[in-house]
Amino acid sequence: MPLESPHNSMHLAVGGFDIPGQGDFSPIPGANGDMGENDTAALDPIFFFHHCFIDYVFWIWQCRRGATDSLDIDPNDPGAKYDPQINPPPAGADPNATMSLTTPLEPFFKEYGAPFTSTDVINIEAQLGYSYGPGTLDGYVRADAPQLMALAPELRISADLPLPPTADPGSVAVEIHTCDGLLGNGPSPENAGLMPMALATTASAQPFTVEIR
Repeated sequence: MPLESPHNSMHLAVGGFDIPGQGDFSPIPGANGDMGENDTAALDPIFFFHHCFIDYVFWIWQCRRGATDSLDIDPNDPGAKYDPQINPPPAGADPNATMSLTTPLEPFFKEYGAPFTSTDVINIEAQLGYSYGPGTLDGYVRADAPQLMALAPELRISADLPLPPTADPGSVAVEIHTCDGLLGNGPSPENAGLMPMALATTASAQPFTVEIR
């Protein structure tokens, strides 16, 4: 998954996006703030925390891939093209051009007038003079580290949800929804009251039990 996707999702989750004539792209009903709109996102203090974390994730990826000083850009990837809505070309640039590490990063210019390019800022430590302290992704810098974060062998989560006084616990059905959709096959009459869940469709999911008592 491109890093741009979770980056965008966080902007919308915090700020929402509901502009007349442009559609409603708010993943969380009622989200309302500056983060969802390009023109105002940087007015929200969380903008800087969010972008620092995205930068940290990308730096970990660079270190893992040995790409701290250079990396390859697929010219056929949609992200390598200008988008008039999301990433319009700067004034005077060819809107059909393919972006690369040497594409000018206008309006950011060096002291002597030439625009910065990605080759000037690709190494945050050697070229920009900063680094990150201990972080949760540090263990994934090594190339032989696991590709995916493994779940703990046993994860126990508890939640208490009150039932109406007249409800029969044996007739209650439970559905577990994740970001990947409905977990397992959902409730059925034979598993009311005590519902062992099957593995979800993702390899990272683990079976668990929902107990109604």
